[in-house]
Amino acid sequence: MKIINAFNEIVGNPLNEGKHEYGCVMLFFPVPAEFWNKVQDRVDDKDVFSEKDEDGEEKNGRQSASEAHVALLYGYTDTLPDEDVEEIINTFKPIDITLRKISTFNNDEFDVLKFDVEGDELFDYNKLLSELPNETKFPDYHPHLTICYMKKGTVTSEMTKDLSETDLLVTTASKIVYSKPDGTKKEYPLKG
Repeated sequence: MKIINAFNEIVGNPLNEGKHEYGCVMLFFPVPAEFWNKVQDRVDDKDVFSEKDEDGEEKNGRQSASEAHVALLYGYTDTLPDEDVEEIINTFKPIDITLRKISTFNNDEFDVLKFDVEGDELFDYNKLLSELPNETKFPDYHPHLTICYMKKGTVTSEMTKDLSETDLLVTTASKIVYSKPDGTKKEYPLKG
């Protein structure tokens, strides 16, 4: 199975954990459960994309508030030394993003319901990380935060309705994670 990542690049199954073709650097953001549940309530369970894992258990395509993250760069190979990534991300400061506009992108098997993320520093961080050797095939950075993987053609205008000014969320990055191609993850604090 394939999915399109933050750069609209086909990268593999979003519901599977473990080895990946490439590594990724992500910023994680705390999202209050009340806010997240309100957004997730726009989605009917019957429209959520899911599949069975290796043990035959159903894996749901809904993302949880604790998984809320924005990919900064996807495309690192297993030959990239951790120290090179760490040198750059150790310069990163906590940043704010705004979640307001909801949209979707599609691939052949399912659609991705997502927040378009507002936060200028994300582009700066992506540019710095792009200086490291990587295999990213799409140079245009489009930061987003995934809400849910949807069955093809089930996204409605009600789901993609923008949040009102009273409902929007501004949140500050809580941590940075380097997810390596071998599936291991290294977590780093953001130094304010």
